[in-house]
Amino acid sequence: MELAANYALSGLIFLLILGSGAWVGVVGRPYNTLLFTLHKLIALGGVIVTGLEVYRTFEDMGVEAASVALVALTALGVIALFATGALMSIRSAVDRRLLVTHRIAPAVALFSMAGLVFYLAGTGP
Repeated sequence: MELAANYALSGLIFLLILGSGAWVGVVGRPYNTLLFTLHKLIALGGVIVTGLEVYRTFEDMGVEAASVALVALTALGVIALFATGALMSIRSAVDRRLLVTHRIAPAVALFSMAGLVFYLAGTGP
């Protein structure tokens, strides 16, 4: 249970990212600079906070292949989010494939990170 509590801040930040992203989407194009910047900064902060927590967890518990795979899957989801978000912000018309990827990638990141927390909670000391 302690492990899940360690990731509570990451979960809260994830909800803030989703909320601010939805707000940016509702406001529409052209993107509101303040909202868009706030969304990007919250996302970057979330990546940093979660990355530090994963690093601390791996230091305490050790690294196993399954946990590395889940971290890699989470990282791919986050990279997809940053890449599609950047491409959508610089293009005048948003390609539907980018938008779909930008909407699916949070689920990939969320489920793989949740899987990591549950996996580590079951294998912990």
